[in-house]
Amino acid sequence: MQNIPDRLKAADKVLSRYKVLWGFACALVLSALVAVFNINDGPLRNLNDIGNWHNRQQFLIFSFAAQCLILSAAAFLHQEGAAKLLLKQLLLTFCFLLYLEAINQKSFDYVRHIQPVVRIMDSEGLSCLSSLETRMSSPALTLLYLVTRGSIYDMYLVKLFTILVYFLLCLTGQRAASDFLTPHRKDAMLVLLLILPQAFLCLACTGQIDVLAVLLLLLGMTEHKRHSLISLIAFGLAAALTSASWLFLLAYALFTRKWRIQDTAVVCLVVMLCCLPACIAGMPPQTALLSLLRAHTTLPEIASGAPNIVALIPYPEVEGIPEYGLLWAVPEIDAATNAFENYTMVHYAGMVAGYTVAGIAAYMALLMHLKNRKMDPLKRALVVATAALMATPNISISMWLAVAGICVAVLLACPEARLPACLLLFVTASGAIYPVTQETTFYPAWGCLVCLAALMMLMDVMPAVQRKEEP
Repeated sequence: MQNIPDRLKAADKVLSRYKVLWGFACALVLSALVAVFNINDGPLRNLNDIGNWHNRQQFLIFSFAAQCLILSAAAFLHQEGAAKLLLKQLLLTFCFLLYLEAINQKSFDYVRHIQPVVRIMDSEGLSCLSSLETRMSSPALTLLYLVTRGSIYDMYLVKLFTILVYFLLCLTGQRAASDFLTPHRKDAMLVLLLILPQAFLCLACTGQIDVLAVLLLLLGMTEHKRHSLISLIAFGLAAALTSASWLFLLAYALFTRKWRIQDTAVVCLVVMLCCLPACIAGMPPQTALLSLLRAHTTLPEIASGAPNIVALIPYPEVEGIPEYGLLWAVPEIDAATNAFENYTMVHYAGMVAGYTVAGIAAYMALLMHLKNRKMDPLKRALVVATAALMATPNISISMWLAVAGICVAVLLACPEARLPACLLLFVTASGAIYPVTQETTFYPAWGCLVCLAALMMLMDVMPAVQRKEEP
């Protein structure tokens, strides 16, 4: 007679033949259990701004659908046995509940920058897109409009959407890591990605939809060899959401031999199609296209927390906001406003434009240098991602989750680059605090300098580890 372990192994072997169906069944059961748990005892038991029971019932259905989609994606992407799939789905369920705990948290960034835009959309619809002054492109504003429709409080919908996107990003990243990580390290990577504090702060607390661009970029890069058209559509959608994606695409096209001129045309076509809803709503076509460059051509929001090179510039009239520039320590600067006596927004705007042009030029020079240099692909990806985001003045800190995800992979696969990876993780985590609480544990200007030091370590300009001398 077989003992219990042998029977369990036999059952796992049988279920592994139908692991997708098994995964879908487990996804339905676990999602239903969480939905029932949220009625009276879960994190969704007391939604302050949900309104009546009908709205709460709708949101419970939305959270059920989001969790079911996450667990089903885990089943579809899983490459091992049925027992391990169940453990992964249990882990995802626990983390999903953890992220929902912050669903009622009203962050500084959302209340000050996103919610006013949503309120204007509620009253005027998409016709208001031409007059809105935000860091978001017209396709990103269209996405925000679609996500926040309905009678449910907009913040709940935005947060649930960003949580869904990030969990799919974690699963896609784990699948992409199959080429250079062992199965056990892939599982460790998934756990580390799910418990990143910067992800919890950016998505569960703040609800920054820019994370969708990170998912689309990763999806395009992983699918380019197998499904070229799907990857190009993903690249086009990412480029439409934020102009920071163009810097990633430039690097990818430079380092990928299969990139063709036709691919660039397809990406541009998808970008223009994404601008159509705004044009139909009344925005002039040239304005819709120019809005794609807002991340590089508009003044940065002081509450972004991003450690880019613009953080080195002193911001005028920042009374009540922590020091944002390196020059705050110079005696000639007013301690109350962090600015020279005659230093105004005109000077600041000119310095931002100059720093942005210089940052893009330095990024281009870095790409040309990396093309002619042999380097570990993971380290090169970390260098490119960090440099691209440092050269972009007006993005949310959620785009820096791309750097954080690569850092996790580097920690598991490249021991010699763990120090710069840890430095970058620290900077992104500290930067994610400011959009939530309007408090800084680490000034963005100092974060920019730490990022520069990490880049020099990755490029072997500065020593990252003590190398043993050969006898």
